[in-house]
Amino acid sequence: MLKNKFGVFLSIVIFIFFVAILLYFIKLQNEKKPYYIELELNNIKEERVRIKNLPIQILSTNNETFPTLLLKLYKIKDDEKFKLLILNLNDYNLNWEQTYELRKLLKILKKKREIICYADKYSQSAYYLATACSKIYSANGSIVEIPGFYSEILFYKELLDSLNIDIYAVQFEEYKGTLEPLTQREPTKYYIEQREKILNTQYNELLNALKERGISHAESLINIGYFYIKDAIKNKLVDGIKYLDEIKKEIKYKKGNLGKLKEGGGKKIVVISAEGTIIDRDLFDPVNRTTTIGKGFAEIIEKIRKDKSVVGVLIRINSPGGSSLISDIISREIKLLSKEKEVVVSMGRVCASGCYYISAYADKIFSEPLTITGSIGVIFAKFSLEDFYRKELYINPYIIKKGKHADVFSSRKLSKEEKEGMKNLVYNIYEDFLNVVSDGRKMNIDSVKKIAKGKIYLGLEAKEIGLVDSIGGFLEALNYLKNKYKDARIEFIEREMELSLDLFGVSTIFKDESFFFIEPSFLFQREIVKP
Repeated sequence: MLKNKFGVFLSIVIFIFFVAILLYFIKLQNEKKPYYIELELNNIKEERVRIKNLPIQILSTNNETFPTLLLKLYKIKDDEKFKLLILNLNDYNLNWEQTYELRKLLKILKKKREIICYADKYSQSAYYLATACSKIYSANGSIVEIPGFYSEILFYKELLDSLNIDIYAVQFEEYKGTLEPLTQREPTKYYIEQREKILNTQYNELLNALKERGISHAESLINIGYFYIKDAIKNKLVDGIKYLDEIKKEIKYKKGNLGKLKEGGGKKIVVISAEGTIIDRDLFDPVNRTTTIGKGFAEIIEKIRKDKSVVGVLIRINSPGGSSLISDIISREIKLLSKEKEVVVSMGRVCASGCYYISAYADKIFSEPLTITGSIGVIFAKFSLEDFYRKELYINPYIIKKGKHADVFSSRKLSKEEKEGMKNLVYNIYEDFLNVVSDGRKMNIDSVKKIAKGKIYLGLEAKEIGLVDSIGGFLEALNYLKNKYKDARIEFIEREMELSLDLFGVSTIFKDESFFFIEPSFLFQREIVKP
């Protein structure tokens, strides 16, 4: 009886063993089969949002972030089994700097495989990316947009005057034109110069992309701007009418995926991303799906500094700046971090003003040609609403105070003495900014003063004058660290954020803060200039 039971048990073990062997060989065979990958690029953010004290992350953004997307694609660039990449560009949401980075990578990937792009219709940024693809397809009835770029800024000075709203504004220096739409009836020459610089760079990049596709009359096509699908095909902008399901039916490979980034033990290179205006708190706005950079970011930097297993830190940042105080707090933490570990900054689309302030102490700074940086300057604004209350709303403010200047930020206008005091205060903050750049970048203070003035620079300019060290994006920055610390693993750190219920963002940004290192908000929209 025992002998029979043992025989049955042995038979089961042998059966399981052979099934395991069979499954193993099947897996090996599948791994040898060629495959394709399909990607949707409609919800890719610089960082994954985690809401503090929320057990289920129902409001989180896509698990795939822009840095992880780049890294995963880069890791399989030499895989001979990876035969085809399909990019679904419907509702494409990457900004121009991100698109530039991804487009560079696509050109590398295209050397060993075909890349097919599809969209129901092509926005200008989506089409710019598609020019790096082997084939571009769209739906019947589609429109391709390549009209060039414009920037429309509304100036409110006359409106504010008509409402009896007075603004006392201080800016250091002439290029720091963030407040011009509120204080001027039309832009100054400095304001125009900087906006034209951005437009020209982007226009030339689009022009070159069209020429790379073999379109010799690129400028004339941009001057037409909008193409119905048949005209787009005729002008070689699109290769044909083909829907996504039709593209997939023709594929002979199995479907693959990007997989996961492998983690190990030992020493590590930490990657942390941060995006948004710099304020006192790290917030996530679920309506606009935007984030801010606050004290929580400084606390993460401090924790990284104390982690003995970390040998290098890559900070991927995209911000127009913000609070001078919080910028200083974060800057100090990065300075302390750089004394103990290698710190590299990868600038996104915008890393200007306060963002540059916190980047200055990095050991190495990378930016792309389309990155907007610099803007070393400070602004201050005081709105005086007393006449507006009295003459427009028929409200009579009455101030009771103890202290000569206790009511400086009330509704009344500033006195001459107070204006002078505020100007001196702003200048002191500006001098601190200059000193931080001088100290962090190891530049003579006079050299910093010459290139400051609130002036923005694009990537190539910034490298020429020493504000950045290398032209490159996230992958170049990461490879720089990997080459120095070959055995270190890569670890991505996520920020925790509070949920913001401020639908308009005004009270969030301006609460308890008057002095700013910041660029105009339109520089931080999804597409910096339109369309």
